[in-house]
Order: sequence, then structure tokens, then C-alpha cells
Amino acid sequence: MKTFILLAVSVVALACAGEEIRFDGSVAVALIQGEKRDQALTPAVPSESEAPCLKLTWGERRHRFAELKLRNNRKIAPVEQASAGLTVYVPEKTRVGRIGVRFTDAKGETFHFYPAGEGLKRGAWNTLSYRISETDANSSWGGNADRKVDGALRFSGVAVNFPAGSGAGELFIGKLQLHERQGELLVCGEPFLNFDRSENFALRGNPAEASLKLTDSGWEMAGTVEKRKKFTMVDRKLSLTPYAPAELAVFRLDGAGSTGKGTAALSYTDSTGRKFQAKCNFAPGQKELRFEFPASKAPTGYYSSITVEPEPGEFRLCFTGSERFGRRSAAEAVGFEVDTGNPLHLLLAGEKGKPAFRFINRAAVPLEVQAEVELVDYYGRSVKNAFPLKLAPGEAVSRPLEGTLPALGIWYVSCRITAANDKGDVAVSKRSFAWLKPAGPTPGRAKGFLFGICSHPQRWSLRDQELEALAMAYCGGKVLRNDASWSSLQPAPDRWNFESMDRKVELFGRYDIELAPIWAYTPRWAAAPEVRGKEWKEWFRSLPDYGAWEKFISATVTRYRGKIRLWEVWNEPDFKGRTSYGSDEYAELMKLAWRAAKAADPEVIIQSGGFATVKDHPSRKGNFHEEALVKGRGFFDIHAYHEHGRFASYRAAVEERFLPMRERTGTTVPWYANETALNSLGGERNQAAALFKKLLYSWANGAIGYNWYDLRNDGFDVKNGEHNYGMITNDFQPKAVYVAYNTLAGCFSGAQYLKRIDCKAPELYVYLFSRGGELLAGIWNETNRGATVPLQFSTDAAAAEAVDLMGNARPLAVQGGIVVAEAGRDPVILRLKKASDCIWGGNLVSIDTDGPAVPGSKVKLAIGVRNPYAQEREFRLKLIVPEGVAAVPAERVIRIAAGSEASWNSELSIPVTYRKAAELQLEYAIGADGASGVIGLPLVPARRIASGEMKPEAPDFRMDRRDQAISLFEADPGKVHLTWQGPEDRSARVWLRRDGTQLRLRFAVTDDRHVQPNSGAGVWKGDCVQFALLLPGQDRMWEIGLSRLDSGKSEVFIWSAPSGFDAAGSAAGIRLATSREGTVTCYDATIPLSVLGTTPEALAAGARFNALINDDDGEGREGWIQIAPGIGENKDPAKYPLILFP
Repeated sequence: MKTFILLAVSVVALACAGEEIRFDGSVAVALIQGEKRDQALTPAVPSESEAPCLKLTWGERRHRFAELKLRNNRKIAPVEQASAGLTVYVPEKTRVGRIGVRFTDAKGETFHFYPAGEGLKRGAWNTLSYRISETDANSSWGGNADRKVDGALRFSGVAVNFPAGSGAGELFIGKLQLHERQGELLVCGEPFLNFDRSENFALRGNPAEASLKLTDSGWEMAGTVEKRKKFTMVDRKLSLTPYAPAELAVFRLDGAGSTGKGTAALSYTDSTGRKFQAKCNFAPGQKELRFEFPASKAPTGYYSSITVEPEPGEFRLCFTGSERFGRRSAAEAVGFEVDTGNPLHLLLAGEKGKPAFRFINRAAVPLEVQAEVELVDYYGRSVKNAFPLKLAPGEAVSRPLEGTLPALGIWYVSCRITAANDKGDVAVSKRSFAWLKPAGPTPGRAKGFLFGICSHPQRWSLRDQELEALAMAYCGGKVLRNDASWSSLQPAPDRWNFESMDRKVELFGRYDIELAPIWAYTPRWAAAPEVRGKEWKEWFRSLPDYGAWEKFISATVTRYRGKIRLWEVWNEPDFKGRTSYGSDEYAELMKLAWRAAKAADPEVIIQSGGFATVKDHPSRKGNFHEEALVKGRGFFDIHAYHEHGRFASYRAAVEERFLPMRERTGTTVPWYANETALNSLGGERNQAAALFKKLLYSWANGAIGYNWYDLRNDGFDVKNGEHNYGMITNDFQPKAVYVAYNTLAGCFSGAQYLKRIDCKAPELYVYLFSRGGELLAGIWNETNRGATVPLQFSTDAAAAEAVDLMGNARPLAVQGGIVVAEAGRDPVILRLKKASDCIWGGNLVSIDTDGPAVPGSKVKLAIGVRNPYAQEREFRLKLIVPEGVAAVPAERVIRIAAGSEASWNSELSIPVTYRKAAELQLEYAIGADGASGVIGLPLVPARRIASGEMKPEAPDFRMDRRDQAISLFEADPGKVHLTWQGPEDRSARVWLRRDGTQLRLRFAVTDDRHVQPNSGAGVWKGDCVQFALLLPGQDRMWEIGLSRLDSGKSEVFIWSAPSGFDAAGSAAGIRLATSREGTVTCYDATIPLSVLGTTPEALAAGARFNALINDDDGEGREGWIQIAPGIGENKDPAKYPLILFP
């Protein structure tokens, strides 16, 4: 089943009618901002061709790209399966970059594609080939921004990129051919449900009349009914897994044991929301059920249930296996898997040298295809293989990786299958595997700092539970935080069911992983009588009967005495969705639990409920957390705390609120970061780095352990945070964070924290630990500028190495008791062998600029070099600059006396076309055997603000990307609907202009629902604009709110102003007009420069500007979307873009 689940997630095929689009005037084409970009588009007939075409020209003021948009693409038929060929003529003297094509889906999301194959030939017509599929898109934007093709695609435009220094030029665009499929689609058989230990079916219906159980043969449903009734089989994983549509599903039955008559139904809902149900009859001795479905053009869908409706009497059905049959192209008919010899897709160092690739022909005819496999690691290194394949019907072949993997770590695998007889028939599949030295399993209970992981194994099948235990063991996890669901363990006052908990204790205990269960939530029968009749959300979070609570605690601790030592009193009791009672009642629950547990086993360790947050979260219940610490003092051994999110916000919460609260309340018991993480919606790289930083930071600030949330993705939804927190995917493919955890556990398990080394810069983090005769330092640079800094340490180490996040060790030179380690955006571990000291001695090399990279200007570089050695040394320095940027001089060799410093100045020329930040690098090497490396400094361009009209298609800033969106409810499974769902949920365009002695700002905000019940200082809680300005010569920033109240009134509020300014008086001087049409709210603000205390000359010199859009859809502030960080989570103008007015 796994192969085709992944295929459905990864592959969106497009069907095509073989349409040809000629750029000869028959199709209306617009050139976006042509005049502003010094570009023109005219009809032409070049001498090299007799056919009319379009001529694109551009002048010396060359923009980075040109964009051609079809004015009315309704005339262009949508495509469902296609490749495309675009013909262009490039004159000899013309220099252009890549030429892309754009297609837009039914939801308005635009997908951009670049051509495959060789570059352009000048002086000749070129036919550029494009593979049009969801996975082939270089980028996408607009619409619902879900990175998924919704419905069919329609051709919508062309984009031409220009390299730096290309100058003026021209090119001709002839036609676009949408290539039709060759041949018919093939019927393919795909594995579906196994009906074995890999599924976890549950039965809905009257349990007295039917039963469902797993047998040696398969899943058996049996019973006796007096009249026709429906019994439904459901499986959590089945309902979460996307499948491509199939026309037929065949379920195999144990015919010898099949009895009774009736009907069976299989339900399917496609991604457009259309529901299907296929039915068939069953009779005694029947060996299969055949479910036939009508065709669906949606790319994916979900199976929800299997329903059996027997006729009166006895019945028995034993499901033993299944297959799905759908129509696929030749390329799609070839299944692909990565084989590491491990069920978790791990390549264990020392066991197997390299992975293999498995291909299988699912069709009933021979196939000939070309397979191109590319492997890319965490740091962007790649390995490519190509395999021509001839596959007989049903044949499976394996091909080993050709070449070697250059490094340990996560490897992302992309396989592109192209049919030999139709180059437009392409299918792409994506997988991942990890090559690592496993940190575990390790014998015995955890000692010292606790490396834990949260998970919910009881939700899944027996096989999945076993794989979860194995996955946790390999990466070095020692504590499993999981649910001890009261209603599952005690379904009724007189009935207990310990089967699931017993299994977890035994299963994870095989690898010496101990459970840390959570006592929660209230069963219906233990709730107050007046609550029992309400919906489950009411009784499950209600205050339980105290007597029943005590018996539950006593029974569980007694049963697992000596096996479980860590217990937790409720989960996130400070959240409204978890408890409906107050801190007094919660403190009483802690006291009762403490007494009952200690009486049953004096050795148990009681944790407070893991409090969710100390931040101003809409679900937080006031001062519940702080009150519970005071009222429950003496009745918990560990103070448990969560706080999901990025490292910066986590650090601020711990330092500014959590630790001071502990001090205020006199809480001296140790604390445990027992559920905190970051999902991978913002990228797996950010998620992995967050683990490293948050774990070591927590340890250094007194935590006795750290639990990542969680082990495994809860599903496959790319928009749902709960489906993206895992260290591995739901189908057991590793993510980068899994390898990072393995690296941390392998290096730091059993270590002792010593101190944070002061490097005289708060953004430089160096946490020092000792373990087994060596010193370990976790190092990174949290600077807003993202620079890499080489740190010099004095040490008595015999040897040293740097270990990266993926576990790769690189030897470092130790000379004269000096070692150099680099602190950058990617964390690193400095390992000092046989060492007893590590003392920071300064920064070896520094690099800085005299200002931002203003396009068309010069930037001066100041490079400082320090010789820490006892002898004179030669330093070799070389600048590596971004494309288009020039450095003079670019290289330097300096001899520096022992203990002395030297400086070197260089100058950068920034081209007028420089628009996107890139990294400036400096290579350094000391002598032939000294320290060497590369440090980097992001070269961030200033943003030039235009003059004149605010054109709708040309905003100065956009807020519409996932990495700009902050969702406050990502860690609340009950509030998933309040997380960012795409640009149609929350996005904005921003324009700024200086109009004489006035500053004009316009915000066009797209928001599906506008809610602003607040006024004054509290408007940030509802829908509004928050923007900030730091102006030259002023000591503090302006922070200003623009609101459209529910009454329709426009309001300005100023939270912060520079010294000497009256905030209320300044707000009165700002004119604001607001309007709302459809889902767009417009804010137009006019600010006299005198109100801001600035001048046109000061604005021309540069100001720091930032903005965010707050969002409330009626359930409280759910989050915001921002241009850049530095307003919502903390106030930091250094993170803001620099803008230059004319």
C-alpha cells in the first residue's frame, strides 16, 4: 500500500488535448509593468522565420525579469495531463537566463515551471521542454497557496529571467505546444489494505450483535442479527491517507469461512469534496468483494469506511487482502521505493554501504521507461543516477546506488520516470531516508538529563506501534510521554482494560524506554451528572468525581509499580480546551493524585500537568498556571512546561515570564520541558535547528529533560500543524529533525552541563558540557544578520572535531592550545577530546559592512584578523561575492605577528539590479596546517520605494507566504481550523509613497472574515494593521495600529513613539480611511512628516520599516502575517527591511 500512497501524494499528472498556442496575435498577451521595467512587447516576423510571433525587447535599465500574462486564458483549454514545448529565438548578442512558463489551477494558484535539459542556443530557434506536474513546479503563489494542483491547470503566461550584467536585448516567442499523451492509459493493480497487523480497525455498531477481531487469516467481522443492520469498520490511518482515484477495489475473503448474505459498501471522498460509495453483495463461500467506482478527475481522495449490512441471521466475513485498479499512464504505472534494508528507511552506518532503488511494473503490459533519481542532503549536496528500464508485466527490479553518499544525514530522493515512447509522460515520486550512526538503543533507564519524545502509539496498528518503538530506540529516546486515557483504561466504574497500556510498557520496555503517562481526561461516567448528557467536549474536560479519580490513580500506579516511575497530572490544564474548572479544583486533583500514587508506590515521581504556555495565548486561562503552582505546592515533584514555537519566542517566554514566575511563586522543584517543538510547515531545516537550540537552551536553564513533540506526523495534510510535528512521516520516512535528535542524543546523553561561555555578544550561544573525559560545546549564532563567526578557544584538548547537525564529524586543527569553531545559523557541536578546559579567546576573523547593500551603490567592507598563536602566521583571505557583485580587492595575504591583529578593507559594487539577499563569503586559512574555513555574511539589499501612482500589480511588499504566517493555535488540535490556511485566509499587499511633505501608506488586506470588536490599545487582539518605523536620528521606533472597527469607524492608535513625542497627539494627526469590499479590507493612511518628526532628506537616507496583519475570525486573535520578524513576538527593528524614499 505504501508505494501508491506516496505516489498519490507526490504525483499530479496532467491530461492534455494536444493544443497549440501561437503568439501571433490570436491570443491576447499583456506585458506586466513593461514601461516601468523598460520593456516592450510587439508583433514581429523575424527573418529566421516566416511565422508571426512576439518580440520582447528591454533596455539598459534591465529589470530582473519580464512577465507575459494571458489577458483572457478562458480560450485556452485546461489540461489534466501534459508536457509543454515553448519555441523561442535568441539573437547572437542577446543574453537571457531561464525562461519559465506558468499555469494556474482552479483555485487561482499559479505554478511556475522551468525547462528541463540544456541551456539556450543563441542565433537559433530553441524548443524548451517543460514537465508540467505539481512536483515539477519551481514555485507557486496566489489562490489557496497549498502547493497542490486543485482541479485542472490552464496556461497563463511566460516569464523571462535576465542575468546580471546582460544589458539591453531582445528575443522572439513563437508558440507553446501542449503535448498530447501517446497511447491509452493502462489499467494498473496497486496494493491496498493488507488486512493484517498493519491496520487498526474499529467497529461501529452494536457490539452485542457483531464483533471485529484480528485473526491469523485477517480481520474477521462476525455476528448474529435479527434484522438488517449496518456495521462499519473504520481505521484512523486509512481515513488520513490520500489515495489517487481508482475505478475498482477488490477485497479478498476467506471463502471457506464466509457465511451469511448481505451487502458491503466502501466509501471514498475525493479532494473536491465529492462523495462516492461503491456497493456489492456477499454470499456464503464468496472469495472476493468487488467495489466499482465512477471516474473522478480529482488528483486524490480519502477512504472513510467499510460498511457491512447483513441479512437476518448469522454472518461472518474474514478480509484477507485487497487491491485497487486504476488507469495510469506508462510512467505512473511504475512504482518506486528506496530500499535501505530497514523498515524505517534508515541506512545504519556499518551495516549496509548504500541504498538500492526498487522499481515495479504495476501494469499488465511490458513497459520501457527512463528513471532519473536525484538524492539531495540537508546541506544541498546531491547525487544523481539514471536507469533505463525494461519491465515485464508485474516485474520488480532493484538497482543499487551508483557512486557513494558524501555525508551522513537526511537524504531526500526524487525519482522522475519518463516513458520511452512519450517524453511528455512523466511521473515524479519523492521519498526520504537517513544514513546515520544510531544513538540507541542504550541499556537501562535514563540517567541524568532525560531525552524524551511524545507519541500516541495506541492510536495505530500493532505493526505501527512496533515501528514507533524501534524508531525511538534507534535515535536515542529514553522517555515516551504518552496518554494514559482514563476512559480507555476504565470504560466503566466496574470495568478495566489494561491491554493497550500493558502492550506499550512491554513493547517500549524491550528497548529500555520508559513510559511517562498522562492521567487525563474525564470519562463520561466520572463527570458530574449535569454534564454527562452534553457533547464529549464538555464532559471530557470537566472536573471528575474526586473518589473515582483517587481510585483511578491508585489502580494504575499499583499495576505498574516498578515499571513506570514518571506520571503526569493532566495535560495542559491551563488551556480552555483541556479543563473547564479552575486552579483550586486542579490543585485538589494534584493533591489527591499525589497521596494516592505515593501510597501505592513511594518511588513514583509526580509531574504537574504540562502547562501549555506563559504567553498571551487566546486559549490560556488567565493566571491558572501561576495559581496552580502556589495552591498545589508540595504535591508535585517536577514542574512540567510546554511552549511550542520557534526558538526566539521560546527563549523570550522562558526568560521573561516562565523563570520569573517560578521565582515569584517559590517553585524550587526542577522543571521539565516535556512537550515543546516546532512543526515543519516552515521547512524541515528550521524544524531540525529548533530542536537543537531549544533542547540545549532548556538544559542550560535548569530543565532536567526535554521531550520533542512528536515522534510521528499525525497525517498527510500539508496545512495542518498536527500533521507536521513529527520526527518521521506518518508512513515512517525520516525527517531532518529525526537525524538531529539522533546527533544530540549520541553526543550529549549522559553529559553534565557546565556553563554558557560568554563570547561578549548575546547572539553567540556556546553551551559547554562534559562527558567521559571530553568537552562538548553546542554552538550557534542567533544574530539577526545570519553571519558566521569563527570563535577562538584555548584548550588542553588532544584533538578536536566539529560535528554538524546531521552527525558528520570534521577534524579541527589544535595548535598551540588553540582551536577555532564557527558559529553560524546552522548549529554545530565542538568536541574536545581528553580536555578539561575551553576558554573563549576572541573572534579569529570578523567581517562587517558600513551599511546595507543599496542597489547601484558602493559598500565598504571592514575585515579584521587576529593571530592567536605564539608565532607569526600567514593569513590567506578570499572574498566570494554574490552574482553581479564585484569586490575590489577580492583577495589578500597578510602576515601577522604573534598575538597581534590586522585589518583589511575592501569595497563592493552593488548592481542596480540587486534585489534579493545573498551570502557574501570569506575564505580564510592560516598557514599550511592552521585553522581554515569559510564564514558568511548575508548581503541584504535596501528596498527602493518608487514614486508616483500606487499600482495594484506592483506593491512594495507582500505578505502571502507560509514562512511569514504565525499561527497561535498550531499546537492546539481542537483549533486546527484557526491556523493559517493560505493567502485567502490572511494576506496583504503594501504600498508606501512620499508625497511632498506627507507619507502615504496603503494596505490591501485579504481576510475571509473581518472582526474588530476592540478599540484603543487592545486593537491588536482583532483584525488590524500594525506597522513600525525607525527613522534616522530617533531613539525609538514608532509602532502604529490602523483599524476598521466593527462599527465601520476608522481608528489610529500609537503604542510606541520616540522620546519627545506625544503618542495620542501624533495619532490625531494621522488621517485614515478604510473600506471593505468582498474579502478585501483597505487601509489608506496619510501621515504628515512633521507628525513623525522627519524630513524628505531623512527618508531618502533610509528608514527601517515593518508591518504585520493581525487576524481574528471570531474566536480571538488566531495569529498574524508579517513582512519580517520583530513586531509580534518581540520588538527588534534590526530585523526590519531598510527602505529608501526618492
